[in-house]
Amino acid sequence: MEIFDTHCHYNHEPLWDNWREYWAAARAAGVTHATVVATDEVSAARAREIAASDPEYFVLALGWHPENVDKWLPARRGGAPGADGASQDIDEA
Repeated sequence: MEIFDTHCHYNHEPLWDNWREYWAAARAAGVTHATVVATDEVSAARAREIAASDPEYFVLALGWHPENVDKWLPARRGGAPGADGASQDIDEA
């Protein structure tokens, strides 16, 4: 039987520093794939890094917790550059 972890936070503390060890333990227990969930800009960058390390096994869920939106939205109005340097326009409809 394959197990797909649909919601993990290897990209958050306290798992981040040793996420590869946690992933190895999950794999040994039968987990075959995982969705790495982001809640802010830092965790999104880390989630991308994890997914890029093993794209066959990881997928991303990039989003924002409501308490983080106010920190993020004002900086993005008007197409301010995102973490990757690309313009990120916001549709406020």
